[in-house]
Amino acid sequence: MSKIICLIPARLESTRLPNKLIEKVGDRTLIEQTYLNALNFQLFDKVAVVTDSQQIYDVIKKDKGEVILQKQHFQCGTDRIAAVCSKFDGDIIFNIQGDEPFLPKDSIAQMIQEFSRDVKGGIDIVSSMVPINHSKDIANPNNVKVVTNLKNEALYFSRSVIPYRRELQHSFQCYKHQGVYGFRKDILREVSQQGPTPLEIQEKIEAIRFLEMGKTIRMVVNTIESVGIDTPSDLIQARKHLKKLYGAL
Repeated sequence: MSKIICLIPARLESTRLPNKLIEKVGDRTLIEQTYLNALNFQLFDKVAVVTDSQQIYDVIKKDKGEVILQKQHFQCGTDRIAAVCSKFDGDIIFNIQGDEPFLPKDSIAQMIQEFSRDVKGGIDIVSSMVPINHSKDIANPNNVKVVTNLKNEALYFSRSVIPYRRELQHSFQCYKHQGVYGFRKDILREVSQQGPTPLEIQEKIEAIRFLEMGKTIRMVVNTIESVGIDTPSDLIQARKHLKKLYGAL
């Protein structure tokens, strides 16, 4: 299989939790924990952070990490990594968000397997989803839901509850989208050049752009939910999670 590159888009500004990527989770910043987690998978030929922030650049550089300073404004992380992907010798580009320090290795390995099995090149993008069961989690607009066809290809993503539960007694497994993607490099460039699309703008979900363009997104089911960090309470939970994993902060 061709080389696989992991690029981590890292923007310092955040509406809900400003400067979150340089907040400490344990003895390292959030962006360091995410970078090291991806590096420790030993699944990628190269791992690099792509950032608009000198502070983030310096944090990664001080430990001799791979980082690119890209000052240009971008609509989303996908656009940020697309701008630099030509610098890397690889046909598959993974996008792991900078606030995902606890992504499980097995999930990424499954995503890579989907590409390795796809000998005809029918899959454009691979992403992952995790089962959600509690009504409050399903209704929470911060949790992006995804529905798929019988081949586990994404049909739609939404902050609303999908599908609509017309018959409450009927059991239906709902899934939360995990914002990690694997792209074929040419597809990554193409979706970035397109720019934001109508439904993407309405829902504020970049994955919808790929569907609006007619791209195939293969979803893998991950049974372990990662701890993404979007709010101050998420940061507290992440610190607790790290303590549980390693026994100390």
